[in-house]
This record gives sequence, structure tokens and C-alpha cells, in this order.
Amino acid sequence: MAALLNAAKLTRHYHPHSDLPEPQPLPEGAPHDQWELDAQGNMKVDGVGNVSLITIVDVVSRLKVESYPCLDTTNPPLEAYQLMLRRAFLTTGLPERISFDHGTVFYDNTSPSPFPTRLHLWLLALGTNVCFTGKRQPTDHAKIERTHQTMTLQALLGQHWPDQTALWAGLDARRTMLNQHIPSRVLQGQAPLQVYPEAAHSGRSYRPEWEAEMLDLNRVFRYLGSCRWFRHIKSNGRIVIGGYQYYLSTALRGRTVELHFDPIQGCFIG
Repeated sequence: MAALLNAAKLTRHYHPHSDLPEPQPLPEGAPHDQWELDAQGNMKVDGVGNVSLITIVDVVSRLKVESYPCLDTTNPPLEAYQLMLRRAFLTTGLPERISFDHGTVFYDNTSPSPFPTRLHLWLLALGTNVCFTGKRQPTDHAKIERTHQTMTLQALLGQHWPDQTALWAGLDARRTMLNQHIPSRVLQGQAPLQVYPEAAHSGRSYRPEWEAEMLDLNRVFRYLGSCRWFRHIKSNGRIVIGGYQYYLSTALRGRTVELHFDPIQGCFIG
């Protein structure tokens, strides 16, 4: 059967597959062991226009860590995520890990053996691990999806905000009420900080002016050293990995190479 399909040109070239390494699943333990982060789809908000709300929630305590309203975009850029994460780290500290879906800022969807994104590598350098939901598995982010509903109903629908700054301040105020005072059914009628007062801060402090010294490339190199990638050599003898082109040889065009990273030398090897 395979020979017949191949002769009829009904087959396609197989591209080797290699997933990004992820940390082992953790049992739900302490606050800030894991955050869920997600951007909600665009919705119209009176006074400011179309808003895509990026939200972070802590898995264990259900603490609403951060909410950032991005205006007039359906796909917030890397800079928006870094801004809101820096703000979250400044007020709440660094978590042990963050869970993402397969959005293009978080995950390279262009290759069956993806290279980690800049956001992924930045978090690794800060000492925060990254994990991903299963593809087409929204239930893996059930807590953040529920938080989207809560923030939409309580801070966006039926509200008027004169500008983005006012909306952001309103989101902060609503999260404070939800975290400190409003009872949660999941937490047996108490607010997150009433049940988990230690969730106010992770204990891993961060300030923007410390970031350059906090970034540790050795963490990045160790992670890259645990990866492998398959790349097709183009007709010009080049491959693309991590957004950069590397020349190998035109004599190798059409072939597929397996790449690794040497964490000692800090370079790719084939």
C-alpha cells in the first residue's frame, strides 16, 4: 500500500518531530509554584475600544496576579507580555514556573521541532521554568479561563473607562477586592489571601533595575543543551533556527540535519 501511494505521489515528506523539554508536573503544593497566563480574545469596552485582556492567576491560591489591557490588537506582542510580567514580578515576586498555551509569542508553531521563543528564554534566564498546555486542550487552563470570565463580568462589561490608564487602575482595584475580600466558592467562601496569606509574595524578589544581574545565561544554555532540532537545508545551503540563518553547504541542500546545543561552548553542533 505504501509503495502504491508513493508511486501515485500521494505521500508527503516526513519531518522528524521533537518536543521542547518541560519540567516534570508538580502536585498542587504552595502558592506561586505555578502561574497560568493567557490573553483573552478582543472585546469592545466603552470608552477605550477593543481590548485584549492578558491575565495571570496563581494555580494553588487562585490569586489574581495581574491583568493588562492591550488595546486594538488580537495578538499582543512580546513587549506587552514582558511589561505585564515585570509588573507582576515587581508586586508579587517570581514564580517557580509559568504555564502558556501554544500562542506564537510563547511557542514556535512553524516547525515540528520548535526552538524556544525569546519570551521562553527570558523567563529561563530569570530562573522561572516554562510549561505548555496540551494542544487543543483548553481544560488545561481551566483556572485562567474562569478568571477571564470573572474579570470580564466585573470590570469590563457595562463599564465606561476614559482611557487605558483608568482601565488598568480599575482592573487593579477589582483584583484587590477579589484577592482580599470577595468570597470564592472554590476556597469555601473565603478570598484567596484569607486562605493563603503567604500568597501576597512568592519570596523571590525582583526589581527592573536588578534584571541585568539576575539574567543567567547558564540556565538558558543548560536548557538548550537538553533540546534537539531537525532542520531542512534549503537550496542556498542554509538552515533557520531561532530566527537566524546559518550556512552549511549547498552540497547538502535538500537534506535534513539534527542539531544539538553545546552548553559548554555555547554553540550549535550537528
